[in-house]
Amino acid sequence: MKTLNKIGLGIALVGSTLTFSTVGMSSAQAALLRGTLNIVGDATLVNGNQANPATDTIIFDSATVGALSSGSFADFIGQSAIISDVSLTQIEGTSYSGTAPNPFITLADGLVFNVDNPFAVERLDIPGNLKLVFTDEGFAGTLVNATGSSLGRGIFSVNSFSTDGSYSATITAVPEPTTTIGLAALGLGAFFTNSLAKKKKEKVNA
Repeated sequence: MKTLNKIGLGIALVGSTLTFSTVGMSSAQAALLRGTLNIVGDATLVNGNQANPATDTIIFDSATVGALSSGSFADFIGQSAIISDVSLTQIEGTSYSGTAPNPFITLADGLVFNVDNPFAVERLDIPGNLKLVFTDEGFAGTLVNATGSSLGRGIFSVNSFSTDGSYSATITAVPEPTTTIGLAALGLGAFFTNSLAKKKKEKVNA
């Protein structure tokens, strides 16, 4: 029972460190660490009238942050964004490899989303709706502020892409693996340090 309580203390310390790490950050910076940002607008598929063309290009004509944005991303609702064109090269069937210049997405206050090239895309034709699926593993990127500092990782996905050119997309902020591991190590380090100090004290008293 004592061991479980000590481990719980270590985890609590990690949680406190996570909370402390956001102190002093602006609302825009904090927004990039949690929540989702929804983007809606109009886009054009250069070869949209073809079934599984060898190559294609997605031209994002307009982009606006949608009202379904959550967390601190809600601060951006109603603001416009700029999305770079995406080049698609067919791998096999509906599977494509995509590339885009960085910054891929430019938001207000100089916030940008830089994509990891290349990324995987599935180009699926659904009656009345052309579906573009950017896989979680392939379309990841880094959220960066105006000074060039990384504010965490994110996943970009297209939720819908209608034949009339309207689309809905989402950026989901995800925790940095190295940050999570580092904080966990800090918590466990504090746990072992406290245990060692207690054992030394008990030995001296004996």
